[in-house]
Amino acid sequence: EDDDFDYTNFDGQNRHIGFTVRVDPTANSNLARLQEMNSHLSGEDPNNEQTEKLVELTYQLRDKMELLLDHQEYIKNRESLHRHVVEETFTMVMRWTLLEAMVLTAVACAQVFYLKRFFETKRFL
Repeated sequence: EDDDFDYTNFDGQNRHIGFTVRVDPTANSNLARLQEMNSHLSGEDPNNEQTEKLVELTYQLRDKMELLLDHQEYIKNRESLHRHVVEETFTMVMRWTLLEAMVLTAVACAQVFYLKRFFETKRFL
């Protein structure tokens, strides 16, 4: 289940989880900025614990949004690829159908002319 997904390695390397995921190295700078904000929050502030929970929820939300965007990009690419395959298949089927129709028409015309000539009576005067 994706709710349990926890990924903290921001080295920019490819990861294979059913499909390729690349973690953006700029996430390190965002993480450092959030940790710096979190370090400023330590002290006598009575809302510090609540703020830490909000920061943690923000981390989790960001991770899940990145995961959602990765999935969305994968699905868009997959849909594009499959649409291309379907359109190519449809084009080939239509070409083959038109070729069959032309061949069938040509054979029918040839049969009509052959039978006409076969049953034609020649008149001699």
